[in-house]
Amino acid sequence: AYEVHDEEVEAATISYIDNIGKEIRSGSTTNPISLSVGLMLPHQPFVARQADYDKYVGKVGMPKVPEEPIETCHPYIRWWRERTGIVSVTEEEIIRSRTAYWALCERTDALVGSILKALESNGILENAIVIYTSDHGEQAGEHGLWWKQTFYENSVKVPAIISWPGHIQENVTRDIVLNQFDLISTILEASGAPDLPRSNGRSLLSTLQHPNENWENIAFSEYCMSDSEHGRAYSPNLGGDDIHAKPGGVQNRMIRSGPWKLNYYHGYQPQLFNLQDDPAERLDRNNDPSCKGIKSELLDRVLENWDPDLIRTKMHTLKEEQIISEDWASNTAPKDELRWELDPNMDQLTES
Repeated sequence: AYEVHDEEVEAATISYIDNIGKEIRSGSTTNPISLSVGLMLPHQPFVARQADYDKYVGKVGMPKVPEEPIETCHPYIRWWRERTGIVSVTEEEIIRSRTAYWALCERTDALVGSILKALESNGILENAIVIYTSDHGEQAGEHGLWWKQTFYENSVKVPAIISWPGHIQENVTRDIVLNQFDLISTILEASGAPDLPRSNGRSLLSTLQHPNENWENIAFSEYCMSDSEHGRAYSPNLGGDDIHAKPGGVQNRMIRSGPWKLNYYHGYQPQLFNLQDDPAERLDRNNDPSCKGIKSELLDRVLENWDPDLIRTKMHTLKEEQIISEDWASNTAPKDELRWELDPNMDQLTES
């Protein structure tokens, strides 16, 4: 599946690095470079090469956090599980999918390793800032969930691995909470550029170089989707109706502050977890009287400058504009001369 795509990305990236290396060695360029490499893996579908898959057969077990009975799930989580057809997933399907996911993670690691090796062999790595991160995690069956779209740690937590020889100490793990836009501010400061206008990002450089420096452990995440009763709740790339859309739309937002996490679901009760006491997020403290103060504080912060009704209205407008654009594009589409063809055979599961 996506392995084939990512291998082409890897090859193109290494070719670019090799060419830049030649220019640097010849003295024909002294300009700094910025390179963003987008890999799809280990994204679903959970289809791995047989050799990679076989390495993990019998080594990957069931999820550590069992699924909650559908009757007692948070109402939004219940809707999502029912909507996406993951209420009844067999143990065999779970093990097979998780095994393939582990195999895809190893393949990702190999691809990243090849790119780092190319940077090193061309003498670029020693003076490079390298950041590895992702746009979302993977539930992989934890809590009875798959993919992303929720605020559980497996879905919303992503890696933030930073290397900058001579500037950041190697092999040090910092237990801090940050946002991805903090990484943007970090890159800009490291490169000597000003921060973006109106950015809420905080550069990590100082706190990485001075571990005892104060850092506010706070992060936000949000997930908003279309109103299924407005416009075309249709997603061609998903093969039909957009399973992510629901009546009234989806306006969800999360705040993590220190050990506390509050998940706001518009139209539903929130969830409240203490990740220090409950890292598996199994005990919802939303109705715990002793948590009334922290719940009120986090609700105020998560809704500050964030209006779910306004978001719904804006998404209606965007959907209407999208429909106009789709109709225009379908009648004026130019000849498609550049396309990466996906062979359907790349996306098949065998009986084994």
